[in-house]
Amino acid sequence: MRLPLAATVRTMLTSLASLSNYLFIEHCRICNAIFDGANTEAKTICEKCLLKLIQEPTVSTFDIDEQRKLKVISATKYDSTMKGLIYKLKYYGDQLIANDLSLLMLPSVELALCPEPKSAQHCDNSPSIDRLLLPIPLSKWRTIQRGFNQSELIAKEIAHKDGLKVGCKLLQRMKHTKPQHNLSKLGRSANLNGAFATTKDVMDLGANTQVILVDDICTSGATLVEAAKTLNQHGLMNVMAVTASRAILEIERETVRIERN
Repeated sequence: MRLPLAATVRTMLTSLASLSNYLFIEHCRICNAIFDGANTEAKTICEKCLLKLIQEPTVSTFDIDEQRKLKVISATKYDSTMKGLIYKLKYYGDQLIANDLSLLMLPSVELALCPEPKSAQHCDNSPSIDRLLLPIPLSKWRTIQRGFNQSELIAKEIAHKDGLKVGCKLLQRMKHTKPQHNLSKLGRSANLNGAFATTKDVMDLGANTQVILVDDICTSGATLVEAAKTLNQHGLMNVMAVTASRAILEIERETVRIERN
C-alpha cells in the first residue's frame, strides 16, 4: 500500500535529518570525544576542551625600527595542545580547525580594534576608520603544496563572525623562505628580509585604514614585523597583528627568568 504524499515527505525529511545528524557528528581533535558539530559554534573541539583553551590574550611588542613598534595580540600560549591543533590544520588539511581558532581569537581582535575599554563606543562607531584583516600570505610554492593558506582561512572565519573585511590580495610573498622554526632569532629576521611586497590594491586604501595582520603563530615576530614594515613603507601606519598562539623562544625564556630573579 502506498503512503500518502504528506507521510512520504515526512519520512524523507526524517531520513535526511538522521543522515544530517550522522554527517555532523565530530570527534574532538584534542580529547577524541564525540560531539554534535551541527549544534555548536566550535566544529572540531568539544565544549570542555574549548573552555580549557580560552585565556587572556597575550600582548607582545616588537621593534619595526628605532621609531616604530608592532603590537601583536595572541589568543593562547603555544603549548602541546595548540601545537597539535595547528599541525593538523596546516599539514593534515583539517580546515575546520580554522573555525575554532577564529573563535579563540575573537577577544584578541576586539582588543586590537579597541585597545582602550573606555573608548569602545568610539571604536565601534567611528566612520572615518576602515578596518581590514590581512592574512600573512604564503609563497606560491607553499600554497600549491599545502592547497590553502591557513592564515587566510582563519581571517575569513573571523571576518564572518565579526563583520570585518579581509584583504587577501594586498600583500604578496616575493620569495620562498626557509622554515622559521629551524632558525635563530637573528636568522629568522634575515630569512624574511624583503620577503613581502604590496600590490596595486593598496592604493585603494585610505591612510587611516587600520590593518590587522592575521597569522597562526607568533614566535620571534619576524614574519609579522616584515609584513608591517612593508605596509608602513606604502603609507599604512596603523598596523597591528593577531595570532592564534604565541610561542616563546628559549632566548626569551632566559630573559624572563633573569627579570624574575
